[in-house]
Amino acid sequence: MHSPADPDQLYDLIEDPEELRNLAPSPRFAARVREFRAEVGRRWDLKALHTEVIASQRRRHFVYDALRAGRQTPWDFQPLRDASRQYVRNDQELGDLEARARFPAVGASNVPQGSSS
Repeated sequence: MHSPADPDQLYDLIEDPEELRNLAPSPRFAARVREFRAEVGRRWDLKALHTEVIASQRRRHFVYDALRAGRQTPWDFQPLRDASRQYVRNDQELGDLEARARFPAVGASNVPQGSSS
């Protein structure tokens, strides 16, 4: 493992599966560590990657701060329900409530075409 902010790490996962002995500082593994660092240099532009990560963190902090300002609203879908139509109210006719609760709705034809009821 390599990070510009931390010492390199190299482990023998067969002999040391819990990664308790870092082999990178050992002169015995210096050539291997150099090879891995060269590969890191070929694969990634660490300075550019660092710049992109910092910019991404700044954007996410900006959005987080903006979302915390004022009234908080969940980001995920929140279906709006009209509670005045969800429960029985004293101004509603019982027959109308029962008709809305039926499936299929009252008035929809339950009789196949061509049949008589």
